[in-house]
Formats: sequence, C-alpha cells, structure tokens
Amino acid sequence: SGGATSDNGGGGGLEALRPLPGVPQGSVAAIFSASFAQLWCEKITADALRTQVESDPHAPGSLRTRGVLSNSALFAEAFQCEKGDPMVPSKRCRVW
Repeated sequence: SGGATSDNGGGGGLEALRPLPGVPQGSVAAIFSASFAQLWCEKITADALRTQVESDPHAPGSLRTRGVLSNSALFAEAFQCEKGDPMVPSKRCRVW
C-alpha cells in the first residue's frame, strides 16, 4: 500500500536520525524503533483483521512495523540482530 511504502522510505525514519547529545547512536535507533512500533501497536480480533485487510488499502499495523523495521540496518544494529534472525531479511527493500 502507499502508506507502507512511505513508512519504508519517505525521507524520514531511522535512516534520517541525527545524533542526540550524550546518547549513543544505537540507543537513538532503539528509542525510535520502540516508538515506531508503539505507534502501530494494536489488539485486534481475527474478524476485525479480516475486515481491515478486505476493505482498507493500508497494511495492518503489525505488518507495517515489521516491514519497515526489518528493512533498517540501524534497527538490526541497535538490537544486535544477525543474519538469519527473523527481523533480518536476506534481501532488504530500499525505497527512494
């Protein structure tokens, strides 16, 4: 969807982070990632999810979160994810 595409590379996000004075860059990426995930956190029934998928052009929050964060090398570095981990795809998607 267009929303997920812009989430993944709309000129902001993890790749645009600037250092915060006194905070290690990995910590900044971890704080951003947790905040981004919290934004899309939802508790949804299977029926409501089915309705959303069938009627809403936007991906469900859980997929928006996983898709964007798993495509970020900064996320993997901040959380010490390694090749082969669920959040480290063999091929990352780059948009823009």
